[in-house]
Amino acid sequence: MFNRAAIIGAGLIGGSIGMGLRQRRLARQVAAVARSEETLRLALDLGAADSASRSLAEAVSDADLVVLAAPVSLIVQHLGIIGETIDATCLVTDVGSVKAPIVAAAEKTLPHPGRFIGGHPLAGSERRGIASARPDLFEGATWVFTPGIAAEAEAVSRAQQLAVALGAKPLLLSPQEHDDLAARTSHLPHIVAAALMTVIALRANEGAAILDVIGQGFRDATRIAAGDAALWTDIALANADALLAALGEMNAVLTRFAAALAARDREELERLLLDAQRARETL
Repeated sequence: MFNRAAIIGAGLIGGSIGMGLRQRRLARQVAAVARSEETLRLALDLGAADSASRSLAEAVSDADLVVLAAPVSLIVQHLGIIGETIDATCLVTDVGSVKAPIVAAAEKTLPHPGRFIGGHPLAGSERRGIASARPDLFEGATWVFTPGIAAEAEAVSRAQQLAVALGAKPLLLSPQEHDDLAARTSHLPHIVAAALMTVIALRANEGAAILDVIGQGFRDATRIAAGDAALWTDIALANADALLAALGEMNAVLTRFAAALAARDREELERLLLDAQRARETL
């Protein structure tokens, strides 16, 4: 599909894309960019790239595919750098968890904004770094694309073909719709898991034997709290308005649970739990 692909940010997602491109023979050459020498070495050793360096300009030179796989704030910075180097026909996409600010930055800074298609593969985990990357990470996963108003139809189609070739199912949304939905399905759960973990940690620090009564339910509910704190701070701030709205909705639901408990209202409490049970089974 591509002659030269440049992966800017060789972490879990970027490394997995590089591995997939190489193992499925979707690109003749894959170049990786990272800040750490250890990451660059692993990118080569693990088969995520044919070449690796710290230079964005070197990596994107003559590339016909550029994947921006750094944290959201860095993706915006990288857009301003690569615009001076990439070819007019190069397809540019990203994997950021927040889309509106990235798409807006691409439309403002890239000389050929129609070749940029915002993307977000829903295949992350609490694990991080290229050591956790694998070529089949996207098998069966949804890969959201958020074309801006300037997006070329051919570029949109090309991005979708890339996702399918890596085993994913493409989904088209507007940048704003993606961010509104992701605030509730991804960003809110992380904040809730972090809050639950904090509550338990406070009791444990008081000397309570709470750690002795932790079961699988707690582990399941807090697994994502182990995610990279800096990365999730970046995501939360980039999608602050939508996340604040989602937190307001969560607070309203928790208030209803608290009111039912305070009133010892068995019927209301059971109804709230039953509604949640049915929603989980249905959705």
